[in-house]
Amino acid sequence: MKNIFLTALMLLSVALLIPSAVSAHPGSTDSKGGHYCTTNCDSYGLYQNEYHYHNANGTSVFTYDNNKAYYDQALSERLKGRILLQVEDHGEAWYIRKEDGMRYYMPDGDAAYEMMRYFSLGISNADLDKIPKVSDSQAMNKSTSICKYNALANRLKGEILLQVDNHGEAYYVDPVKCRAIYMKDGAAAYQIMRYLGLGAINDDIEKIVLGMSDSILEHILAVEVPAPKEEPAQPSVPVVNASRDHILGSENAIITMIEYSDFECPFCARHQETMDIIKELYPNDVRIVFRHFPLSFHAHAQKAAEASECAADQNKFWEMHDKIFELSKSGNMSIDNFKLSATQLGLNRGQFDPCLDSGIKASRVTEDQNQGMVAGVQGTPATFINGELVSGALPLDSFLDILNQLGAEN
Repeated sequence: MKNIFLTALMLLSVALLIPSAVSAHPGSTDSKGGHYCTTNCDSYGLYQNEYHYHNANGTSVFTYDNNKAYYDQALSERLKGRILLQVEDHGEAWYIRKEDGMRYYMPDGDAAYEMMRYFSLGISNADLDKIPKVSDSQAMNKSTSICKYNALANRLKGEILLQVDNHGEAYYVDPVKCRAIYMKDGAAAYQIMRYLGLGAINDDIEKIVLGMSDSILEHILAVEVPAPKEEPAQPSVPVVNASRDHILGSENAIITMIEYSDFECPFCARHQETMDIIKELYPNDVRIVFRHFPLSFHAHAQKAAEASECAADQNKFWEMHDKIFELSKSGNMSIDNFKLSATQLGLNRGQFDPCLDSGIKASRVTEDQNQGMVAGVQGTPATFINGELVSGALPLDSFLDILNQLGAEN
């Protein structure tokens, strides 16, 4: 009975990857058997001028060949096993399947639960017991990474595991912490999506190949893919939290600037120079709050943010903040250089290094990013001036005009 169940599950997993039957469109092929789509591309699931092949059934098959303008294979590889939340679309969720690097839409918790179960790998109780588990998403965010210390968990990170000895109980292995979390039902899957998801902008998500069309999703999972909302929910205004935020300036300042930033973003580095001048010009009337919003395509941004939080534990957040932006401008972002900066700042390396290596500050960074998404942040830098969002690295004069209109005096 167990073998029949596993066989059926494997067949269903394979069926998910078979695109809907579409006849090959006319056009000559090159020496490799591929060609570019020029007409009716949407009906074939292709971009205009996308290079592709056709299989024996005439179905269009994507390829990374000649398609760097559309797909980013390196980005797909880096995000395998991750859950992405679209920052421009109020957190719509996608799972980047580890086996193929394609993205799969998860409209809600129930759909995510069913889909992720179909994508699962069978695992015995004996092997599952070798992977440490956490009770919920919040516990996962607070936990340390064990990827370096547990070979099995590291190999299975980003996978959904199905317990073959216990009627198919499902677990998700977090790709950052390498710990397993129990997916009891749709509600649990929803919590995993929301709290363990990584914010990503639409441009990056679209560079990852779509692995399943909406029509296939509806047919197999029997869920209705929601139409775009005509009236999206209004973003909420971020509020300063003195117990956790990094703040410069007077508590009695008449103007508060909450900045969402990415240490590796060149526009953020330019914006930081503007903010430094504002600090000097308005020491009494303006207070500045820094929050993290690392973008998925910046390889060092996440660890840079974590490094600043590890420095904050030793009361050196702003000093590390300045050091990291210096590294960013010089193109020398790396974990080794973050640690070197800690030495230069006189930090206790015995405390700093384990903090950075463990990933224990990842949840702190994610909290900032999730708050930014809720507030309507779509890119960096993003600055809220007394609650009003100002996007981008505007010239200094533009910010001075805004601040002067609000009553700032130097």
